[in-house]
Amino acid sequence: MTATIGLNAGTFWSTDGLEHAHLPRRNSTISYWQLYSDWFRDTILLTAHKSATRPVQVERALYCLHDLARDALPEDWTCSDYHAEAVRQVDARK
Repeated sequence: MTATIGLNAGTFWSTDGLEHAHLPRRNSTISYWQLYSDWFRDTILLTAHKSATRPVQVERALYCLHDLARDALPEDWTCSDYHAEAVRQVDARK
């Protein structure tokens, strides 16, 4: 989810007030699964449909992107930092 949000933050969404925001913790089941079912799942399905690929491939690519972006960023990264690094990682692989 972080990679999906990171690619969109600053592009489609305003990051005002979100610079140090965090996703729900995975152990807070209700909040995490609500975000998954209300937004993330549909985003993955739509992306897969538009790119003529399987949803699992979209999720795997985002998982790998997150690892690459996270490893390149300092510990105190912001949403804007993450967005720039995620875009850089995607561009580097085109």
